[in-house]
Amino acid sequence: MLLTVSGVSFLIHVYSVGYMYEDEGFRRYFVELNLFVFFMLILVSASSFLLMFVGGEGIGLCSYLLIAFWYRQKAPADAVKKAFIVNRMGDYGFLLGMILIFVTFGSLDFLNILPVAQETLTYGGIAVTMITPFSFPGSD
Repeated sequence: MLLTVSGVSFLIHVYSVGYMYEDEGFRRYFVELNLFVFFMLILVSASSFLLMFVGGEGIGLCSYLLIAFWYRQKAPADAVKKAFIVNRMGDYGFLLGMILIFVTFGSLDFLNILPVAQETLTYGGIAVTMITPFSFPGSD
């Protein structure tokens, strides 16, 4: 995933140089884009659900900044409000999932959870049924 994120972001950067070249916010755009890539790399290299949450929140922040890049126009300003509401719902769900994981396993670290997950969770049980849908980071 690190190679995929890096490769795709490289292509986006190359395309963006030509597309954004004459825009007055050229530098601001690339700061926001690079920050987005940074948080995406944190997300895909995370070793715990907590670090995934940090990466997802960073991606959400950068999404807002990029969606509202032309903030003087009405459509981007309205779109960022909608994105904020949808992302908050996803974040609350992921927080609930992290709480359920911590209550069930006593840890949020993948290396502590994965070896004991099969013995702790029963197929079709309430814990796995509640944890699974809430274990997706945000809705970014």
